[in-house]
Amino acid sequence: MEAIEPGTTDRRSPTRTATKLPARRVCQRYDICDRTLDRWLLDPKLKFPKPMFVNKRRYFDENELDEFDRRQVKARAA
Repeated sequence: MEAIEPGTTDRRSPTRTATKLPARRVCQRYDICDRTLDRWLLDPKLKFPKPMFVNKRRYFDENELDEFDRRQVKARAA
């Protein structure tokens, strides 16, 4: 598995940088507890971004989280 360092470009989108956030930071970002994050990951309707695992720790792509946020705003507006 290849790690992507902050400040480097993601292969899927050459114009955006790939930043990986640990699960703890994701919980802080959404003001949720670890259990809520687990529930979001198990809910297929929510389509919350899946983490990558490094040494049994979960890391989330910040660009995917931003896209999730945009989808939630669109869903509320509709």
